Amino acid sequence: MLNWTSLAILRKQFLWLFSPIEKSKVISHVFPNFILNGQQLQFVTEFRYLGHYIKDNMKDDADIKREIRNMYSRTNMLLRRFGKCSLTVKLCLFRSYCLCLYGTALWSKYNATTLLQLKYCYHKCIKMFFGYAKHGRWNRGAEGAAAPPTFGTGDQAIALAPPKV
Repeated sequence: MLNWTSLAILRKQFLWLFSPIEKSKVISHVFPNFILNGQQLQFVTEFRYLGHYIKDNMKDDADIKREIRNMYSRTNMLLRRFGKCSLTVKLCLFRSYCLCLYGTALWSKYNATTLLQLKYCYHKCIKMFFGYAKHGRWNRGAEGAAAPPTFGTGDQAIALAPPKV
C-alpha cells in the first residue's frame, strides 16, 4: 500500500542524461529501461528546477524564453491595474515587477538571437507600459529624470540606476 509521501516521490522520478560536449565520447544513444520501486523511469531532455528550465545540452535558451513570457505577462498585468498612475509610480512598479531577473547571471550558453529577443521584449514592454510610440525611439535623456532604465549594451545585465528626483 502506498502512502502520500511515496506517491509524491513516484510522480517526480525521471532520468536526465547529459550529452558530452565532444561527440567522440558518446558511449551509446540507447540505454536500457531503469526501474525503481516497480516504476519505470522515463528519460527527459529538459526539466524545471526551482523555476528555471535545465536542458540536456546545457543551453539556457528555454530559460531565457521563460523570462520573456514572464516579462510580457507582468507588464500586461501592471498595465491593466496601474495604467493611469504617475510616471514615477510606474517606474517603481516596473522595476519591482518586471525586472526580477534572478538567475540571469548563471546564463552562459545561449544563442545570440534569444538574448536579442529578451532585449526586444524589454524595449517593447517599456514602450507599452510607459506610453511611448510603438514604432518610435526613446532615450533616457529626452524624458528627463524619471526615464525607465535601459538594457545594458554588450552585457546581459540591466542597468538600474535610481531615478534622479
